[in-house]
Amino acid sequence: MIDDVELPDDEKALKTAVAALIDACGGGKVLASITKNSHQLFSAYAAMACRQHWMPLRMVMRLERYCGQPIVSQWMVDKLKRTEPLDDLSYEDVLKLASETAEAHLTLMNALADKKIDAADRAALRRDLRDCIRIYTYLLAKVEQP
Repeated sequence: MIDDVELPDDEKALKTAVAALIDACGGGKVLASITKNSHQLFSAYAAMACRQHWMPLRMVMRLERYCGQPIVSQWMVDKLKRTEPLDDLSYEDVLKLASETAEAHLTLMNALADKKIDAADRAALRRDLRDCIRIYTYLLAKVEQP
């Protein structure tokens, strides 16, 4: 079901983390072949337009165990463990954002250079894209604080 109301930022970030988890497991089609769920359901879990579809916690646990990476769990911990106010946005934040984004960009360009993305490329992309998610989540937390 598509809803015209935009998701709150936290929910967007959660869907992004879920999408990263699905990708780390090999994608929705791979997961559909090893679970009793359709690849469309996995797409809905990650789609911003599917406000009613959220990956169950039990599935998050199983998929993180499957891929060996606590992607969604780590996002939740990072989001919830902040108890002290964050510093205001700064030019240092701009540099961190530029650095992480440039690293991911370079990794993606290198992966595409031979027109064949292999397992090592995917691992490097997952790592760099998770780093981007972390910095974006951190900056979003700075923006959202009163």
